[in-house]
Amino acid sequence: MITPNDKKRVLSAVMDFIRSEGLQWNDDFPIEVAERYCSLIEKFETLPQPIRFYEEVSSIKTDFFKINHVKKRDFYSKLSTRLRRRLGSVIERRRREPVVVSEAQAERVYVDDIDSFALVKKVRPNEVASIVPVSLSEKYVKQSLADIIGERFVPKDWAGEKSDLYTTQVVLRGKRVDAAFLLKGPSVDVLTIGGLGTRGNQVLKLTKEPATLFVVQHVGKIESDVIEHLESEVTKQSKVRGVKVYYCVIDGTDTARILKAYNRLS
Repeated sequence: MITPNDKKRVLSAVMDFIRSEGLQWNDDFPIEVAERYCSLIEKFETLPQPIRFYEEVSSIKTDFFKINHVKKRDFYSKLSTRLRRRLGSVIERRRREPVVVSEAQAERVYVDDIDSFALVKKVRPNEVASIVPVSLSEKYVKQSLADIIGERFVPKDWAGEKSDLYTTQVVLRGKRVDAAFLLKGPSVDVLTIGGLGTRGNQVLKLTKEPATLFVVQHVGKIESDVIEHLESEVTKQSKVRGVKVYYCVIDGTDTARILKAYNRLS
């Protein structure tokens, strides 16, 4: 969020304020203040409130206040007001604007990459071959996945839903991420785009969720056109939102592996 030019603006604003107050410095005090102010913007993605700014900079070791005979809190309060007035419109406007990236930032991951399904690595595909396609209901699979992930709130199906399961409990490569699942039960043996609503609109709805990880799951085989369609729509969202996103396809074999790994097969 913070650019090199922004950092220059902050430093310039700090130095201009000090000069306007008729104060002097003999160390790197203005630079240290500017760096800490920028770090707060990067951390909270907005201009810091005066009290947070004061907590961050009050520990700076400097002779500035002794030399100029000014109180820290009064000085920082005035400086915070000046910085917000001078920088607010530029940085806040950029924060609200969508970022468009020039290259695709969508990556396919597999169940073995998802920490929340870590035990799946212990189950080889040939160990579950005899039970694929999995003859379990979509409702049962959804509840099982939610339990494994640690999601307590499992929504009931309804016509206007974007996804079958949305959760903030998934851990991917060591970090928690928002994840949206599109689940398909045994109503079809092979999942094609035709099985995902009108012209695949269920995938379109799925990718409208504010998620980082998008998952399509089926108890049987998933055709490659579904994977291509999911990749295409996820990539579009990545470009619009300006963030890297991930997608995962869980077919019948991987569904069985997950359920077996977590003792969800009767």
